[in-house]
Amino acid sequence: TLFAASLVIIGDLVALLLNFLNGELSVRFALKVITVLFIASSVFAHYFSELRDKPFSWMGIFDKALVILVGVGVVAGFWIAGSPAQQRAVRFDEQRVSDLSTIQYQVIDYWQWKKSLPSNLSDLTNNISGFVVPKDPESRVDYGYTVKEDLSFELCATFMTSNSEGSLGKDRAVPVPYYYDIESSNWAHGQGLTCFERTIDPDLYP
Repeated sequence: TLFAASLVIIGDLVALLLNFLNGELSVRFALKVITVLFIASSVFAHYFSELRDKPFSWMGIFDKALVILVGVGVVAGFWIAGSPAQQRAVRFDEQRVSDLSTIQYQVIDYWQWKKSLPSNLSDLTNNISGFVVPKDPESRVDYGYTVKEDLSFELCATFMTSNSEGSLGKDRAVPVPYYYDIESSNWAHGQGLTCFERTIDPDLYP
């Protein structure tokens, strides 16, 4: 019984940590974790106290100093890693950058084959290759796309966080000159609507 209770406690804490780091720690899940932890800990404490011939007491098991230490550790963890909602927003923004990068290279490929930019993102849909234009992972709306010139286009998305050192300002379009070199890829964005202007270099992509 002690061994089984120990495994349940360990598994419960591991699940809590993984969901917290992934930014998916909801109130409902946290309550489930606390409930399982309380039951398993109670079973463990009861049988462990029998082995030691001592009456079961929660405060006898969890010393006040240990409770304070754990509380400080939890608060410090939230302060260092950010709240679960913040981590979730960061993960969504990382997915947005990945989607825009995918769309960017699909636009380049389209231009290489047809010598013109697609008029809209739906032109990139290809039933043979199976490519479907991704949408915003949170709102499920289409990403912004505008043809600027014969070789220039603009991709836009609304971000929840900022991945740049300085604030770019909300609702401010930020053009980023780019020639599609993977090493010099620049997807710096601020919080809010951010647009990336891209210009195809025909010498690099004949």
